Amino acid sequence: MVSVLEMAQHWYGYGRWEAPYWFVGIEPGGDELNEFARLWRHLGSGELLDIVAHHKELRWNWFDEGARTQPTWMKLIWLLLTYKGQEPTRDATLEYQKRHLGRIDGETALTEISCIPARHNGVPVPLREQYRAERIAKISKLISEHAPKFVVFYSSGSRYRSTWDKIAGCQLTPHKPIMVERTACVITSHPTRERSKAYWSNMGLELRAMR
Repeated sequence: MVSVLEMAQHWYGYGRWEAPYWFVGIEPGGDELNEFARLWRHLGSGELLDIVAHHKELRWNWFDEGARTQPTWMKLIWLLLTYKGQEPTRDATLEYQKRHLGRIDGETALTEISCIPARHNGVPVPLREQYRAERIAKISKLISEHAPKFVVFYSSGSRYRSTWDKIAGCQLTPHKPIMVERTACVITSHPTRERSKAYWSNMGLELRAMR
């Protein structure tokens, strides 16, 4: 249990803090809490892990040669590819997922306000609120320090609005990007609720226009 508590405090997700593109979510999906904690310790107990290394031993591996697009990440990649001026085709999306998303030396940071996995946010999960204020403050501080080009907070439900506002340091309006210091910020729908490629592509275009 000690390692789970340590993970709840210190593990924030995947990628690197210096990345120019950030996606901030609620919590990882799944129910493999003890396996997550074991792998986090095995991989060095860092604040951010390499997503491929972390998933190598999990039940679902979204990065091998036979992988399919992961439904949540797929929408975020559509947004990012459009922002970069690339067509988010199926092949381009899968290639980005397998080669670039959440890599420790890459251009994305995938962070969570809770690192405790859950099937969905309606499932009661012990430790979900643990260290919440500390994690919000740290993510906010690191955004200010590293000034990524954009931060996408991907859940527009009312229960998370105050969290996103605290991280951004100002009031955000869902689906309306604004500049916060040197970073374009936006609250989007959760990818499981908004599946339209046009929505995610338009968010990418609007974020690019802010720059």
